[in-house]
Amino acid sequence: MASHRVRPRVLLRGLLLLASLAALGWTAQWMLNAHLLSQRWIDAEVVGHGLAGYAVFLGVGALATALGFPRQVIAFLGGYAFGTLAGTELALAATVLGCLGTFLYARGFGRSLRFLTQSGVRGRIWASDVQREAVDFVMREFGVHGIQSSYEPGDFRPGRAFDCVWVASLFSHLPERLFRAWLRRLAGVLSPQGIICFSVHDECLLAPGEALGEGGIKYVPMSEIEELDSRAYGTTHVSEAFVARAIGDAFGHEQPRYARLRRGLANEQDLYVVAKDPARDLAQLQAFRQGAWGFVDRFGRDAAGNFTMLGWAASLDDGPVERVTVRLDGGAPLACTTGLAREDVAGVLRDTRLRTSGWSFAHPVGKAEVFVDVCAESAAGETALLYAGPVRVPGVAVAEQSQDSPKVRESLAARVWSRVRGR
Repeated sequence: MASHRVRPRVLLRGLLLLASLAALGWTAQWMLNAHLLSQRWIDAEVVGHGLAGYAVFLGVGALATALGFPRQVIAFLGGYAFGTLAGTELALAATVLGCLGTFLYARGFGRSLRFLTQSGVRGRIWASDVQREAVDFVMREFGVHGIQSSYEPGDFRPGRAFDCVWVASLFSHLPERLFRAWLRRLAGVLSPQGIICFSVHDECLLAPGEALGEGGIKYVPMSEIEELDSRAYGTTHVSEAFVARAIGDAFGHEQPRYARLRRGLANEQDLYVVAKDPARDLAQLQAFRQGAWGFVDRFGRDAAGNFTMLGWAASLDDGPVERVTVRLDGGAPLACTTGLAREDVAGVLRDTRLRTSGWSFAHPVGKAEVFVDVCAESAAGETALLYAGPVRVPGVAVAEQSQDSPKVRESLAARVWSRVRGR
């Protein structure tokens, strides 16, 4: 029988990854239980505290962004605490710091490429990045081909054509000149039957009070990667009309044909799919579904001693979900009460169907900690895991709250969890 020796370096990296993920999960749960990023917390810890309040907001906002909390919440609370101008600047600074932290973490452990290589086609995959370190890393760790990219599209010469080009979170960071130039360059490296899929920040993701320029694009020279030139890599929002014009110019199509998948990447960025051959039918992509989605807002204990949870679940495809179930310590699924009012979710996701996306749960639990998993099922039978992990059951009894009570509505961060999976 063959024996396989586990390399100490690989084992150590795996253990570090598990430990870091556990720490991140514990931190996210602690933030929810402590009601950080709520209106009450802002009033108590930030407003009126001078420089200390600024520092607290930046620190907690950066941590929340790094953990995946929606950036709209940071922007909203920044405006609430400091006013429109100062709040926008501080919220932007907090989210940039948080994104930088996530980027540094992902550089060591992340990249969606690691999952793609499990399909057994790594010999047919080329990875490209402007940072030489990133290219060397993926070539070494995943056995794929590497291509050194550049700031200027004209300097990008892969030396071959590709059947599929996947570009995630690049065009969402480019100024207009580079946006158009890179789209033209990548269109030029497609094979005759090739397609390109790229992501953008749609204008609907702009912070309140912000607007696109006359051309349908807004570029801010600031991003989560400090070492990149801000003149070439910042934060970009666009309209569909702008993207359509850019596609037409890049591919030479008088009437550009493309498929737009709204919030197709991480329920945040829009995806655009374009074929080299304008006659290629992309209509089947309109059947793309995002499935169920949602979050657990808070854990608690009611006056009767039951372990309680509040949250929301919905589908951007169909609206309200069919059901939400909870398992405690791997037991049988327990049904939640659904159809509760959540105007906040409908407002953030700009979908009136989600006004009744709230759910609640109450069940007796006789110990201090329980492993919880929460699942939502859409009307089409698609299931999504909303939460999984150990939860320390609060030991202090609190009165049962209605969905319309101020204390429930103040849980701003969790209830508008609109940016799961980004960053």
